[in-house]
Amino acid sequence: MGFVDVVWIIVLLLIGVVAARLSLRLYGTLASPLGFYVFGNCMAGCLYHLRLLAYPDASLQVHALIILSMITFVGAAVLVSRVDVKPAATSDDRGLAVFFYTTCAVATLGWILPLSIMLMKYGVGHLLANLWLLEYEFQMQYIGNINVINIIIFPTYIVKRARLGAGRFDVLFLVLSFFGLFLAGIKSFITYGVAAGMLAQSVSSRRGVRLWHLAGFGLVIVAYFVVYNKLIDVFVVSQLPGSSFPDVIGFLERPYFYVTGAWPAMDMIIQGQIDPAPVPGFVTFEPFWKIVADFFGIVEAIPRALPIVPVGPYYFNVYTLAGEVYWDWGVVGLVVFSAGIGGIVTRLYLEARRAAFWGNALLYAIIGYGVVISFFLFYFRFTMFTLVVYTLVVGFLPVGILRQTKKVLDES
Repeated sequence: MGFVDVVWIIVLLLIGVVAARLSLRLYGTLASPLGFYVFGNCMAGCLYHLRLLAYPDASLQVHALIILSMITFVGAAVLVSRVDVKPAATSDDRGLAVFFYTTCAVATLGWILPLSIMLMKYGVGHLLANLWLLEYEFQMQYIGNINVINIIIFPTYIVKRARLGAGRFDVLFLVLSFFGLFLAGIKSFITYGVAAGMLAQSVSSRRGVRLWHLAGFGLVIVAYFVVYNKLIDVFVVSQLPGSSFPDVIGFLERPYFYVTGAWPAMDMIIQGQIDPAPVPGFVTFEPFWKIVADFFGIVEAIPRALPIVPVGPYYFNVYTLAGEVYWDWGVVGLVVFSAGIGGIVTRLYLEARRAAFWGNALLYAIIGYGVVISFFLFYFRFTMFTLVVYTLVVGFLPVGILRQTKKVLDES
C-alpha cells in the first residue's frame, strides 16, 4: 500500500461520512438505499486500496466513474425524498399469512424435486461424498426457478413476524428455505436471502437495522463462504498467489477477493480490453434476453456469464454496477441508470416505511438487494425479475382483486 492508496482511502472515507450524515438527516438511519449504495462502494474501494492481493492499479477513470455513479444515485435519492410520504393510518395485512405459507409450500417443492432427481441419479452415499456436484447440477433448467423462490422466505418471515407474529412452524419453514438455498450450490442465493431479510427488517421494525445487524450480516456471509468453499466449491485455490493474508485469517482471503476484485476488473472495460456486448443491453436488459433466448427461442442463446478477464495473477468476470452499465451504454447510460435506480429504489424504501400494505416492504427487500450488491455487480437480473413477478402475481394481485371486489359490493 503506497501514498496514493492512502489518499484514496481518505477520500472514500470522507465520501462515506458525508453520505452517512445525509442518510441520518433524511431518514434517521444509515440503513437507507443511499447509505447502502455509498457505503458498499466506498467499503470496496477502501479494501481494494489495502492491497492485500497482488492486483494491478485501478485507473483514475475507474474511480471517477464509480464516484460519478454515487453522485447521480444520491442526487436522485435526495430529489425523491423531498416528496412527502406520510405514515399510513392503518396497516393492511390482508393476504400476508396466505402468501407466506403458499410461498413456503412452493419453495419447499423447489428443492425437493431436484434433490429427488439427483438422489435417484447418484444415490445418497455418492452425493454426500461429492457435494461439489450441487454447484453444477442442482439448479436444473426451469425446476431451478422454483427453488429460487426460497430467497423470498426470510424477508417474508421478517415482515410477518413484525405484523402478525411468527410461530414454530414459521421458523421450521425458514430453516428449510435456507437448506434449499444451500443445496442450490450458488453463493449468491443465500447472500440474497440474508440481505433481503436485513432490508425487510430495516422497514418493518421500529428499531430498524442497527450496526450489530450489519455486523451479523457480514459474519454470516463470511462464515457461509468458508463452509461453502470447504464442502462445495472444492476446486478453488486455497491460497491465492501474491496474498498478504496471514494464515490465521486466511479464511478471509476469498471474501476479500470477491469484494475488491471488481475494481481492477472494471479497468479492463475502461481500457477497451473486453469485446463489445454481444447484444444491446447485455447486462442491463438481461431478463429480456434470457426470456426470448431460453423460453421462446426468438434469438440464439446468449452467453450467460460476462467475459473473464485477468486481474494480475487472478481472473474475474464481474465489474461493479458502474462498470457493467458503462460496458452496455457508456457514461450517459451510467448516469441515467444510476439516477433511475437511486430514484426508484428510494421511492420503494419510502413507501415500505409507511407501514401500509405489507407487500411494499417485501418488494423493497427484493429489489433493494441490487443496491446492496452494487459494489460488486449489476444485479437487477433474471433472478430478481423472477422474484418480483412472483410477488406481484401471488401477493399483490389477489389482494388487489379482493379490494376491488369489496369496493364493488360496498357501492352496490
